[in-house]
Amino acid sequence: MGQRINPIAAVLDDFAEKFLKRATHTPSKPEELIAELREELLKNLVRSYYLDNQGVRKLLGLAEAHLYTEVIEGLRSTGTCYVAMKMKSISPLLIGQSEGPLASIFGVGMTFDLVLGLPIIPASSIKGAVKSFLNNLCTEASDEERERCKALVNHLFGSPETGIGEIVFFDAYPVGASGDSGTKSILKADILTPHYYVGGRPVESELDAQPTPIKHASVSENIVFGVIAAIRASGARADEAKKKIAELGQLLGLGNDWVTALAAFIAGALSIEGAGSRTTKGYGLMSLVGLEAGCGV
Repeated sequence: MGQRINPIAAVLDDFAEKFLKRATHTPSKPEELIAELREELLKNLVRSYYLDNQGVRKLLGLAEAHLYTEVIEGLRSTGTCYVAMKMKSISPLLIGQSEGPLASIFGVGMTFDLVLGLPIIPASSIKGAVKSFLNNLCTEASDEERERCKALVNHLFGSPETGIGEIVFFDAYPVGASGDSGTKSILKADILTPHYYVGGRPVESELDAQPTPIKHASVSENIVFGVIAAIRASGARADEAKKKIAELGQLLGLGNDWVTALAAFIAGALSIEGAGSRTTKGYGLMSLVGLEAGCGV
């Protein structure tokens, strides 16, 4: 296997090399060759992300130093108000099920940083999860408060009518694993059994079902990600945004100040509803393991 620092690039290079060798020596069709190599690829993929691997530890260190700590320092140095949280996965995590270099091989993909080769949670996924969580809470408010609640969510997190919103999120990178969790690898072998279809139509009875389980990779439990959100504006506009965050927090019973409220918005969304695919099946859930916040030096 290649000696690259990027694990997924090395694994896919190895897969391509084996595929080409077998394709030139056997009459099998390409899809049959992929099926033959798929199981081996999945095993190599999980092994390549073992946490005791020196290269993987280096990648996690780079992610924490440059894509978490340095981002916080940059926000601090510019006087930007931010909340930085370390959150660990408490269920399998699958972001970008139809995306990334694995989708065409397994039928189930994952979003990776193409330089480091680490699985990531895009900022848009976090923002979408938080906004959805808050909108759901707004529906439980009284008639009088419901419209104000939704207006605050749209103002802070954006909508077609209000624009991009006052809060910006950053892509979340894995920065380590949680304590003595026993987790061996950032990735794990997983399985998906699609809805039952025959001839492109849903079956009417379990007796007619012909399920085909699909093996693929997902992010393991107990992997810690660095999640950062910041107030986009500065000065008086930032002060106004903090007031609106606090107001929304009070309205929903999630805090009386902007730090507590914003942290509760994010932690609540990721621990109750989750992020990414298959959240209705319990995927994508995370719990808070560390928090810091500020408004510059």
